[in-house]
Amino acid sequence: MKKHKHDSRPLLLWASLLSLLLGLPAQAGETLSIEQALEHALKHSPRLESADLEIQAAEARRKQARGQFGPKLQFELSAAKFDAAPGMGGSGMSEEELAGLRMLAGADPFNNVMVDVFQSLPDMFAGEAYNVDITARVVQPLTPLWAIYQGYKLSELGVALARVVKIRQADELRYQVQQSYLQALQADAGLLALSKAIETVQAHVDQARHFVEAELISKVELLQAQVRLFELKGQLATIKNAASLARAQLSMLIDWPTDKPLPDLEIPTAPQPAGQPALEQVQKQAQDQRPEFAELGIRSQQAERGVKARWQGYLPQLVLVGSFQHNEGSIMAPPSWIGAAVLNWDVWEWGVSHYKVEEAEVMLSMVQKAKEELRRGIALQVQAAWLKLAEAAERIDIAKNGMGHAEEHLRMEQERFAAQQSTSTEVLDAQMRLTQAQVEQEDANYEYLMAEAALRKATGEKR
Repeated sequence: MKKHKHDSRPLLLWASLLSLLLGLPAQAGETLSIEQALEHALKHSPRLESADLEIQAAEARRKQARGQFGPKLQFELSAAKFDAAPGMGGSGMSEEELAGLRMLAGADPFNNVMVDVFQSLPDMFAGEAYNVDITARVVQPLTPLWAIYQGYKLSELGVALARVVKIRQADELRYQVQQSYLQALQADAGLLALSKAIETVQAHVDQARHFVEAELISKVELLQAQVRLFELKGQLATIKNAASLARAQLSMLIDWPTDKPLPDLEIPTAPQPAGQPALEQVQKQAQDQRPEFAELGIRSQQAERGVKARWQGYLPQLVLVGSFQHNEGSIMAPPSWIGAAVLNWDVWEWGVSHYKVEEAEVMLSMVQKAKEELRRGIALQVQAAWLKLAEAAERIDIAKNGMGHAEEHLRMEQERFAAQQSTSTEVLDAQMRLTQAQVEQEDANYEYLMAEAALRKATGEKR
């Protein structure tokens, strides 16, 4: 039996037909390769733009933490207005106020003498009816620098983490675009196979009609062929919608302009499966390249810094303070310059600092456990992708053989029907097997390409 080798080149001839079937107008000759789709997605993705903004925010937090090291310059201004100017003399007292003082002094001769002396004092220390106080203060933390340093290192790790997260998101977007692109082509291939099947069945219906007119076959066989034709046309409408939806999904992933039709997609060369690398090799590659390991490593460092920062609660808080004060309107102005060292130490706080350290240590243990869980999970992902690729390669060989047998079977049944040695049902069954074989072959090719992309994603390999 002659074995027919499937050739994907005729698919190119159907590109214009597909655009008409899908209702997607495209400019002549304009195509979108998978590399161009990836480039457009990485350049215009709102997801990656948000990741860039998160990096900027992390940089701003790092600069904030850096600003905590130096001394802080503070200004304070207070102003008050009184209903009367305060004073320390007695000449401004009324007779009623003096009488009240004498009543309080009573018969004590010393108190009466003091009242007389106070009455005789002029208002030498009289103030104004207002008070303005301006203070400039410089505060430099000393022992809190330990916690400030740990916070700064945490902010540096936050910048590194934001960058790694962007890499992970870009890898995920790259994989999703590849899968969506191939799924859209897979839907196109299914649509094309069904369209060719409709043409073949239509030709068979026309031939069966001539045989009925010549009274060579019964009208029942013609009706069977017509029913099969209507069934295929119904399936065509369903698959057409699925193909259109697949393109819409691809347009959304790459952020294609809504007012611009998506160009025709380039049909890739049929894959030629070769020997794949050993499982241990690709698993080792995943451990070296997957951004999730780098991300979790940074989170582990953050947890370690968090433990160190919590030890600040055990240390005394020593701060240097220097201030300059200017006053107007006060009876007694304070000193202009003040320098001080302020020590504050919480010697008993019911174990608050201890439990903060304990919480940070628990968080560190959780991150370390997560690293082991991630290692095992990614190893399983790689193994699944590796096995899927092997399965897809085997499906390609099976589909090629099935395609050859189905083509030969249909040819034989058509010849037998033309010689009135078989029924219309047998021809239609052979046609359906060929259509199924065509779909399975295209599916096998695209499943292999998608399995390749999945293995690259699992190992952290860039396209």
